[in-house]
Amino acid sequence: MVFGVRAKTIKNQVAPNAQLTAEEWRRLYERETDRTRQLFVALVTLDAEVRRWRNVYVATEWKSEIFYFCVLPITGETLSKEQWFTEDNFGKAYGELICENADSLIHSSPGERATSFAMPLAQDTPRTETPSLSVTNPPKCPMRISTQITEPAEETQSAEVFRLLDEKDDEINKQCQLVAKLENQLSQTREDYTRATRENDRLQTLLEKVQREADVRRTEVKDVLQALEELAVTYDEKNTQCKKVSKELEDMTTEIAKLKEKLETHEADAEELKASSAAIKEKLRELIYNLNLELSDLGSQLSKVFS
Repeated sequence: MVFGVRAKTIKNQVAPNAQLTAEEWRRLYERETDRTRQLFVALVTLDAEVRRWRNVYVATEWKSEIFYFCVLPITGETLSKEQWFTEDNFGKAYGELICENADSLIHSSPGERATSFAMPLAQDTPRTETPSLSVTNPPKCPMRISTQITEPAEETQSAEVFRLLDEKDDEINKQCQLVAKLENQLSQTREDYTRATRENDRLQTLLEKVQREADVRRTEVKDVLQALEELAVTYDEKNTQCKKVSKELEDMTTEIAKLKEKLETHEADAEELKASSAAIKEKLRELIYNLNLELSDLGSQLSKVFS
């Protein structure tokens, strides 16, 4: 049961697992230093107010990273409600005390640092004579600062302050994670943009090359089309000539056919003439033969007559 109660008080803190550069570590260190300074201011101021409520004056010294207080009673001191150090003026007190004591906080010793933050609110109200106390020589019976607040209201207020601090830490952790995530997304976006730019340049170069090749091919196509047009014109001319020659050939074929018909007619006539001439020759031969016979008969008769 005790372990469960203790476990409920444990709060997990998530920190981004990122490799930080020297500059980022420096900024983180400065931010944590400022936050620690503000918490230190609030703690010392609240402690001074509590001591004044208890009508005591506090002299502080920083020794071995622990505050030691020497408490002396103060008689007749009161603290008005307007001088209470509440949550509303935490931020104002942070700004005022940091601006007034920033240099002394950085360059002074720890004892002087604690005294410089504890004294301003202790000096706000008039009080009776306060015995002086040396900070460098603390009393022999110092007491450690107690983080336990006896009053319930102060405990509630302190718990609320720590709760707010835890919430702020969680919010800062979430913001750090979000920033780391956004930085990763930004770097990825930059890489994608660079890759897209390189791809665009490559495609642009390829497009220009393709355009040049297309221009060359277009010129070649124009030349081929012009040659085809010339061939088409030549083909038309040759086709016209072929048609003309074909017509002439048809005419000549017709004439040849007519001439063949005439030749056949003439050949037939020649055959008839040959046949008729042969018959006439035969008749003439017979006629001449007969005439020769008659002449020989006539000669023989005449010879007989004249003899």
